[in-house]
Amino acid sequence: MTNAEIDPERLAALLDGRLSGRDRDAVVEQLAASEEMLAVYADAVAVSGAEEGNAARTGDPVRVTPLRVRRRWVPRAAALAAVLAGLVAAPWQWNRMRAAPPGPGRFAVLLERSGGGLPADWESRPWSSTRGAGDGLSENARAARLGALQVDLRVAVAAGDRPAAELLLAQIQGHLDNMPSGGLAADPYRRLQSGEGEAAPLLKDGEQTVADLVPADWLRAGAWAEGASLAARRGDARYFRSAESRAALAAIGRLEGLPPDAASAAERLRRRSVSTADEGVDFAAARSDADALLGALGS
Repeated sequence: MTNAEIDPERLAALLDGRLSGRDRDAVVEQLAASEEMLAVYADAVAVSGAEEGNAARTGDPVRVTPLRVRRRWVPRAAALAAVLAGLVAAPWQWNRMRAAPPGPGRFAVLLERSGGGLPADWESRPWSSTRGAGDGLSENARAARLGALQVDLRVAVAAGDRPAAELLLAQIQGHLDNMPSGGLAADPYRRLQSGEGEAAPLLKDGEQTVADLVPADWLRAGAWAEGASLAARRGDARYFRSAESRAALAAIGRLEGLPPDAASAAERLRRRSVSTADEGVDFAAARSDADALLGALGS
């Protein structure tokens, strides 16, 4: 393999999908042989993703700008070839996946580190109990409730708590069945309830279909708040200190139409998450704020 630099125009052509056959193979071979050129390609992917986002907002066509070689240290890895293949095969998809915000499944995974199932009073919700699944909830409130329910369902399934999982599945389907196109979104949950497939892929499919149906930012907000309430009950400080939690709280603070009491609770939680690196977490206060946030989001 050669370590010669790749011409910027050829690098741009690779990124833009205009190389094929031997030309493409040759450039891929050069990238695989040079950490420096791989770094340049990664930079190009990131820049192109930003340009694509700008184009979506402004309506201007996407333009791939050839980059100069910039020296940067990139760690060697045994999986370099596999990573490179993924970058070349689908750079736009790779860039979007890197930037994708965490969803209910990820918040449930964060909780797995502290272990345990749902608390005994998990059915007690901080939002109004006078409303059912189909009685005029706003789409934002319904999304927040679905996010919380999805986190609880993940926790129940992981703990092998079938009674709780059955009830949560019914609650999720109740929300979806009262929404336009919700019947299709509920299909993974119906299949899970009937035991037609493996739980993990069905949970993932369900979360994706719901995220496509409801306001996804409110869905994630409800999921994070429910996870925070569970983490506070478990004494799980790592949940609050995680990068995912900080990103989620920043996103919650940017929600349009966020009630003032929810904004206040989110800000208190944000301050707690950034100030507890060397201190203990006040879990009672954290649970109170998480429940207040979830109640405001889901009401």
